Amino acid sequence: MTPAADSLEKPLGEIRKLALAFANVEEGTSCKNVAFKAGGKNFLFMGPKDGGVLLRLKLTTSLDAAAELAEKDPERYSCGKGGWTTAWFKPTARLPKQRLQDWIAESYSVLVPKKFQSS
Repeated sequence: MTPAADSLEKPLGEIRKLALAFANVEEGTSCKNVAFKAGGKNFLFMGPKDGGVLLRLKLTTSLDAAAELAEKDPERYSCGKGGWTTAWFKPTARLPKQRLQDWIAESYSVLVPKKFQSS
């Protein structure tokens, strides 16, 4: 593994652990990113970008707060059409775990069919 890949291993592992905590989640790939899905619906994409970690997920109730973050820190956050939100973190940055946990849970809840959301 290269030094750059080594530096991403910890944050990617932390995010992976958050995503896999939900019922019926499978890890796969989509384009060059890792994708997490349940019931055939992807709810989180993550992968390396510009030396850091990029996440993409769908928000609804947290979208306004995410848009505020995007205004304050456009290099780290952005919100697109339909609620798709991206977050980018340097490998040395401390991850906002509670925010990520909440956002991943919201994306899972919004996109994964209800019948797959219980174990």
